[in-house]
Amino acid sequence: MGLLDDFIRMPQGITVRECYARIYSWHTLNGAEAIKTTYGREDGYSRAYKRLLGKLPVPELATDADMDFVFGQAISGLMEWAYHLRDGHGIKTAAYAHYALNLEYGSGWGNGEWRERLKRSCLYGEFGESLKL
Repeated sequence: MGLLDDFIRMPQGITVRECYARIYSWHTLNGAEAIKTTYGREDGYSRAYKRLLGKLPVPELATDADMDFVFGQAISGLMEWAYHLRDGHGIKTAAYAHYALNLEYGSGWGNGEWRERLKRSCLYGEFGESLKL
């Protein structure tokens, strides 16, 4: 159930922004419907997730802080329910988040610099409390 196979499948030279774009694409195209079948209930979590979907910056306009915030959501927040779901490339959505954080910070999820930068995202004020950091 780990992510090693996903890291092996990761395209050579994929960038942080491309990782964000793949997370963004999967969630905006599939998320609202998939959460019904995968998560299986309508509650505050799923409603907050759907609100987040409507506010995600398109990949071309996402700031570094926005991307970092979404990576956190994909690993341990409102997008976490899809952690092990694969996109059209056969890669788990959370693998992109972990991969991007490792590219960016070298130490990924545990990096304090990342945790501070994500707080500068325009999304943090409304959705920051959902992160389990």
